[in-house]
Amino acid sequence: MKTHTLLGWALGALTFAGAGAAFADEQATINLVNQKTNIIENMHSKAQRALVTAAQDRVFPEYFTPGTDKHTLKSRIDNVSLAVQSRFEVDEMCVIDEKGNEHSRIIGKAIAPDADLSTEEASAPFFKLAFALQPKQVAVAPLYVSADTQRWVVAYVTPLAVGTGKPAILHFEHNLDKYRDMVNRGLSGDDRYLLMVTRDGYVFSDSRKDISLNAKGDADDQASYFSNIKSWRLADIDKVSDAVTKAKEGVIRSKAADGKEYVIAYKPVESWTIIAVEKQ
Repeated sequence: MKTHTLLGWALGALTFAGAGAAFADEQATINLVNQKTNIIENMHSKAQRALVTAAQDRVFPEYFTPGTDKHTLKSRIDNVSLAVQSRFEVDEMCVIDEKGNEHSRIIGKAIAPDADLSTEEASAPFFKLAFALQPKQVAVAPLYVSADTQRWVVAYVTPLAVGTGKPAILHFEHNLDKYRDMVNRGLSGDDRYLLMVTRDGYVFSDSRKDISLNAKGDADDQASYFSNIKSWRLADIDKVSDAVTKAKEGVIRSKAADGKEYVIAYKPVESWTIIAVEKQ
């Protein structure tokens, strides 16, 4: 096995035993994983800019200023969310205060009635993450099952600024199918394929097959839905798994149980890692 590091689009120096010249097929696999990672980075950046821009609307500090007409201002907040949904097709968007109370929520193009707004969002996986940020900062939350859309989603969060305080956060969820479609475009078959995995190594996208993202009852753990790369019958898969957990990038040549050789390149993006696999 030979292991190399990736530096941008270029092949870097070898970091493990077996240093030597890079093979052209390794470079091709590296190029593929870099290309697909750039696509996902651009999608994340676009979503983050959209959320930060929406959070600057003056309706938010007005709404959270004591003594204002909350009813009228909430209608304006709903319209801000609908405008974002129209442009970026978000699954769900909401405003949540520091106690975990929802003040506004849209699902698709529908505004949730006040009676349906949650008072328990403090337990959401993105809640503490969001309030730890500074205004105009955005975090991409680890994947989770949305209680509203009943499927696995990627979520973005940013705090809302009122004076020097952060009384609430703005949050939206995206359908993961968009990300999978973009990464898998142009790929088919078993000889050259792409995976997207979580930081724990669970595969939520595989260009060779469809993986359901729909909720299964109350199950919300990754193991109930996705296979883990540790289950691969591939020599040195522990090295890949360890690199995924530590958000490292690299490329290896390895063999499967049937003796076939593979080149595997991997690169992190946010809390995911994209893995390109090519049979030799």
